[in-house]
Amino acid sequence: AGEPEKIVLGTNERFRTSGLRLAEMYFRDFSILGDGDAEGVKWFTGNDRYDEAKRVADEIVTLTRENGYRFSDISVLFRDADQYRDPVTRTFSQFGIPFIFDEGEDMLSAPGTVFMLCALEMASGIRTDSLMRMLKTDLCDISVDEIALLEDYSFIHGIEGGEWFVPFRMSPSGFGLPEGKEEEKILEDTERARIKVAEWIRPFLDREGKEGKELVRAAYEMMDRCGAVETVEKNDKAGRHNAELLFDIIQQLYDMAEREELSGTELPDTLRILARSTRSADIPRVGDG
Repeated sequence: AGEPEKIVLGTNERFRTSGLRLAEMYFRDFSILGDGDAEGVKWFTGNDRYDEAKRVADEIVTLTRENGYRFSDISVLFRDADQYRDPVTRTFSQFGIPFIFDEGEDMLSAPGTVFMLCALEMASGIRTDSLMRMLKTDLCDISVDEIALLEDYSFIHGIEGGEWFVPFRMSPSGFGLPEGKEEEKILEDTERARIKVAEWIRPFLDREGKEGKELVRAAYEMMDRCGAVETVEKNDKAGRHNAELLFDIIQQLYDMAEREELSGTELPDTLRILARSTRSADIPRVGDG
């Protein structure tokens, strides 16, 4: 083999069309040119971000109705999602344009992820702080009032671990037995809520020698028992997309636990890593045209 041939590129092939050349030259201030277009590039100056969103929506509607494009063929890029989220959401929804914000918060703070993390943190026994965070995900079949009763009682009487499986008999307002019908009624409601929660958790804690993938399975089964799986699937805020993301994360955790023989103590941090690397999305409920 001989010496490699040296080739000098005398022209910039990246901006061969006049539209792209103008985009490169006036990238920072297109307002110098006024409104116009050239070889596939169109530019304009909007009065505000809502006007920008409307102009873009007009173009999208034209492309889909007159040029045979589908909505899924089109991408809209902008510099700052926080500044454009509301204008784009409102305007595109008014025009009936389906869209996805593919930037988004990671899944670490998603209610389903929080539920699984709290469950895995309780693998060796109930931690009241983890239990309360799990119940407050608003996924379980339990009311806000019931959660408040349990939180108040557990705080006053220092309930931890196996005490969650022992009937609550003390006064909900302090030490000693309940006094009066009002306290008895509060204690009765609190005990009823405790029984409900204990029935969800007991099978999870009763597993014998389960580690790794079986622990992930047990946590998911607890999620299903308390109604959280159904709630996640019916979530209206982001449609089924976030539900599918959550279930995919759980499946990845299960597979990793099996492949790498993860212990129970390693699962929460592994779940956090998976959740941080997965982005959520907002999907308005409009059809593709």
